[in-house]
Amino acid sequence: SPGAQPSPPPMGGAKGFLGAQGRGASVARQAVPELAEASFKERKEALKKSLAREYRTFFRPFADDFYADDVAFRDPLVEIKGKGLYKVNIELLSGENWFGSLLFSNGWIDLHAIEEFPDDEYKLRTRWTAGFTFKMAPWKPEALISGVSEYTIDSEGKVVSQRDFWDTTNLADGGDYMPEGFLAGLVDLTKQLLPPILRKQ
Repeated sequence: SPGAQPSPPPMGGAKGFLGAQGRGASVARQAVPELAEASFKERKEALKKSLAREYRTFFRPFADDFYADDVAFRDPLVEIKGKGLYKVNIELLSGENWFGSLLFSNGWIDLHAIEEFPDDEYKLRTRWTAGFTFKMAPWKPEALISGVSEYTIDSEGKVVSQRDFWDTTNLADGGDYMPEGFLAGLVDLTKQLLPPILRKQ
């Protein structure tokens, strides 16, 4: 598909960890009460399982107990802060809110791996491929994005920040992910949504 590249192999010695619709908030939160006396390692493992479940169901539901109130998110398109805005952004992409349902359909995300950083226990990285159909255009273009999300967590095993990198805008020679250029995400996505006759082959 235009603009998409396969995810590269794991970087920096990271070790890997490895749908249906969500069954309600109780599913996303079922592990939280028993974590009250859990160790950091147990909380981290619970977060990894929660992330895997969220990706499988495209965040239906959003497991907000695993996110700090002031969680920060940035990708090549947007930068936001706060659990409320984080949830709005997810519901927009998944078509769960009214505006997202007008713009997008057939949204999906495949989780390829959850990786740990051997030199930093407070970080996790997911590798994924995501796609959606843009409904507002008459030709109904499909976008495909592959990349990684780097999560920073606190001592309670909650996500305090998430930084997304796209293979098309952030992946440099040698396999490292670098900050994207100005408007790089918007340009990349726009190219994918152009009519087929205008799309570069």
